This record gives sequence, structure tokens and C-alpha cells, in this order.
Amino acid sequence: MSGENGINNKMEYINIQEFALKSNRIKKHGVLMTTFASFADSQKIIEHLQWLLSKEIHAVGIHSVFIKKIPDEVISFSNANNLPIFLIPEEVSYQQIMQVYFELLVEDTNKKRLELEQINIKMLRSVALDKGSQYIVSIMGKYLNLPLIHLDKYLNIKSLWSEGLIKRNEVQHILEQLTSKQADFYREEGTFPYNIPSEKRNISSLRVIPIMDNMNFYGCLILFFRKDFSVLEDSVINHGKTVLLLDSIKSNTMEKYFINNDMKIIETILHTPSKRAENFNNPSLYSKNLKQMCFAIEKYIIMQ
Repeated sequence: MSGENGINNKMEYINIQEFALKSNRIKKHGVLMTTFASFADSQKIIEHLQWLLSKEIHAVGIHSVFIKKIPDEVISFSNANNLPIFLIPEEVSYQQIMQVYFELLVEDTNKKRLELEQINIKMLRSVALDKGSQYIVSIMGKYLNLPLIHLDKYLNIKSLWSEGLIKRNEVQHILEQLTSKQADFYREEGTFPYNIPSEKRNISSLRVIPIMDNMNFYGCLILFFRKDFSVLEDSVINHGKTVLLLDSIKSNTMEKYFINNDMKIIETILHTPSKRAENFNNPSLYSKNLKQMCFAIEKYIIMQ
């Protein structure tokens, strides 16, 4: 009926309010339905609408069982304050509206749940496929639409997703600030104030999440944010943390395997002369680090 400029306001819930009570239990971003039967006149209705605006209510539905026509003063107030008002036909019950709303809510929840499951499966599969932490961090960053930094166990930058909001040298500055103010910032989950002016978004806080198990510390995840995370966003963050832990454990296990294998090869070369040629002629057994070391030694010998 009116207040069309506010029609795209976010709706977080729908409820019924019949009495002229100003309860603190009224939460923001809601849509309230009422008959306004307990209000004496238009001025009382407008006063209550003013209070609802102060509580950040986003729309009001007036049931026409009592009021057949919305007063012009109320229409004018609604338009002036971009507060959408809609008229509920007399034959339509609150129950019918609530049923439609809850059906839409269930449908929306199922879509979000399915999207969340697909994201979580995608991150988990990436560990099996050795896609690396950058792939995992990118999935999280795109979903949250916020910059993320993944540090390794030495607190060096391992992966970064920023979409141009922060640069790599700025990231280094952030880490220096964190370290100078709280050297062990990465030991337990915490939130730290940090302001990054941006044309796209203002970032006011950093959330630091350690990546660790009962035995080892593998690094940490740093998230930039301005507002609290939703339940779904927190779910993606927690699952991403678990997947990064699995990826780190896998990488650490492989690293230990290659180190042990390198040591065996070196010991064989040093202590079993008959197998030296066999090992030297089979570089496929070498790890990347051992190949680099052998190449450096070979180059040194040639130069000599």
C-alpha cells in the first residue's frame, strides 16, 4: 500500500503484534502483522510505527478485519519513512501467511544446506587430490567474500585470498603489527582490531584461528571481517579449518617420509659403495630437496 522505497529491506522473521505494547523483545529486521484494533486513532498508530522504526522493523502488515482502509496520515508517514505497509485481505488468516512463510524458509534453508554440503565436500576432496591450501583458502574466501591469509608453522604466508582488497606487502605489515603487539597471537583463537579503509568494504577486525592438533602446530588462518559471521559462515570456517588441518597433516607426513627416504639414500651412498652407481643412476627415488642438493654438488664439481 505504501513505503515502496523500503520494499527490498531484508526480512529475518515474521510475527504478530496486536497490542499497543513497546516490548524489548521486538527484534530488528522483522515483519509484523496486526489489526491495530487496540489503537484509538491514526495518531496512535503513527506513534507506534515511529517506535517500530526505532527498533528497525522493516515492514508492517495490517489485517483488514477491523481497518477496511488505511488512513491517509498513516500512508503519508509510511512513504516519508520508507516503511512498507501492506493490507492483508479479511479472508486471509495469519495462519495462512505464516504457513507460506515457513514453507519459503524451509526451502531457503534446504538450498543453503545443500550449498554448504557441496562446499565442504569440495574442500575435503581437494586434500585427496593434492590441490593444496591455496585452493581451500580460495573456496572459503569466495564464499565469505572476505580476505583470508593462511600462515604455515613458521608464520610465513602459505596462501592468500584477497580479491584486490589487500596487497601482499600490507599482509606482511599486518603480521608485524600482530607480532609486535602480541607475540603469541597464533596460539589460541582470538579477535584483534584492525582497520583497512577500502572503497569496497571497511574491515575492522581480524580473526585468528590456529591450525593444530594435540601434537603439532601447523600454522593459522587469519580472516578479515566487519560484522559477526552467520551460522552458515561459521560452519564453512570451521570445516575449512578442519580441511586445512588434514591437508597440513598430510603434507607433514609426506615431508617426513621424504626426509627419511633421503637419509636412507645418503647412508646407502656413503656406506655401501657397490650401490652408489645404482642410486646415482636412479634419481626418481630422490625427493625434490635431494635432487636440488645433488644438482648443486654436480655443478660445483664441474666448476672445479
